Amino acid sequence: MSLRDLLVSLRDLLVSLCRLLVSLCGLLVNLRDLLVKWILLVSLRNLLVSLCGLLVNLCGLLVSLRDLLVSLCGLLVSLRGLLVKWLLLVSLRNLLVSLCGLLVSLRDLLVSLRGLFVSLCGLLVSLRGLLVSLCGLLVNLCGLLVSLCRYS
Repeated sequence: MSLRDLLVSLRDLLVSLCRLLVSLCGLLVNLRDLLVKWILLVSLRNLLVSLCGLLVNLCGLLVSLRDLLVSLCGLLVSLRGLLVKWLLLVSLRNLLVSLCGLLVSLRDLLVSLRGLFVSLCGLLVSLRGLLVSLCGLLVNLCGLLVSLCRYS
């Protein structure tokens, strides 16, 4: 084996090593893109969870509004009973009970509104995470385009 054959073999070995490194870099890029897609899926899952929480709080708000209407109807019934029956003490007691129910319903309504606000904040945080993930994906795509343009 001559020195020239040895150098050619060494050159071929170096070329093969370079190709191997290029393939490994491509594999790393694919792994990075897979990680970005996974992060995007997690952000979408968080968004769906926040939307479900928002729906639950909206249902709670509707229930509180229904309870408020029931309490108002009770208040009206108590007022009618006060005027019709002239049983002042009984009607006043019913009126106070209805007012207490109204206050409880108002409290429940405020709690539901607070829960709705918290869900909206969670939704905004999830949307922010989704936007960050999308920006990261765009940056990676731009980097890929730059790399493709550079090597072509």
